[in-house]
Amino acid sequence: MSSSFGEQLIQFAYAVDYIDATSFNRIRQLVDNYTRNTLNITVTRFMVTSRIGNEIGLIPHKHATMGKYSTMPVRDSRGRVASQTAFAFLYNKRLWIVSANPSEPLLPKCRSYRDLWSKSKGIPKYIKPTNDPIKTSIIIPLKDENGNVFGVFNFETVERLDITKAAKQELTIIADAMAIAYRTHSTTKARNLFTGNAIDELNKILQHPLPKLTKPNIFLASSTNAESDVISTIKKVFLEKEYLDKFNQIYWKDIHRPGNINMQLLNELGTCRYGVCYLSERIPDAQPALYQDNPNVVFEAGMLHGRSDANSPTPASWIPIREKNSTDAPFDFASERMIIVPRQNGRLQVSQFKTMFRNRLDALIGTKK
Repeated sequence: MSSSFGEQLIQFAYAVDYIDATSFNRIRQLVDNYTRNTLNITVTRFMVTSRIGNEIGLIPHKHATMGKYSTMPVRDSRGRVASQTAFAFLYNKRLWIVSANPSEPLLPKCRSYRDLWSKSKGIPKYIKPTNDPIKTSIIIPLKDENGNVFGVFNFETVERLDITKAAKQELTIIADAMAIAYRTHSTTKARNLFTGNAIDELNKILQHPLPKLTKPNIFLASSTNAESDVISTIKKVFLEKEYLDKFNQIYWKDIHRPGNINMQLLNELGTCRYGVCYLSERIPDAQPALYQDNPNVVFEAGMLHGRSDANSPTPASWIPIREKNSTDAPFDFASERMIIVPRQNGRLQVSQFKTMFRNRLDALIGTKK
């Protein structure tokens, strides 16, 4: 004996694990066509839970996706069950509703109702969703994998239909199959959203200057009037074999191309994975020597700082260097672990400075923790 449409539909629902919006709507259309041909169903409503403020409600899924339908409350302002679909939802009841009086068959106009399926009492008033002269409304709760009701499937017709065992069985299977399909569709929707968000995050990364996959560039920023002993020592460390193979050093003073020097600096900085910022410059005529931070170097440090890991205790992509006798550090950099230039009687302690700088370079590229 061949299986029914409902049995084939539920086998399909169990078998697939990806149902996008287009596929779900096609399945809905197949159900509409089938029930129209077999039960003369005029309209179907697949309704799922939604919210009205802090209260729960029901909303037709198809209309919700089109943004055309407001959520319907399941209880009115006095706490009473608001509709027949709400009754089926709240009490987990399968309903086959017709007029209690055959002489007034229209549900929108009759004064009392009969439930031919569950024999329910106290059925609330029929809420007219369309202008069709509905005479039979069949409502089946939709359940999740744990048996909790998350919506209802409503079938309505302009005929007064007598209930049959075959119709009850087939419509129950269809509702169960559609509940499974909807859960799969919701999972698919969530996966697509997560995938879309992940792609957006990748795209954001591409909006920033990206390091080359070759030997990385390291930018050396300093003031025009930076102390030459510090700059020369830094450059000598970069020329040591251990670091010569690990970096391409770019010092801003070595850029001699014609054109706007500020734009060239920004372009070069954008190609660099790492940076060293010697922030200090001597304050003219200050005795003893007193230093301040050069604003251009602070700006360049800010660009490098923006690439740092906010959770890291030290800058993740740059090394700040300052003189001890300096004015207060810029607010954004005050908490960073800076190299304070070691001097004795004004003379750079070269060996000590080299050791400090090498340690920070090693930490920067991950050769030391």
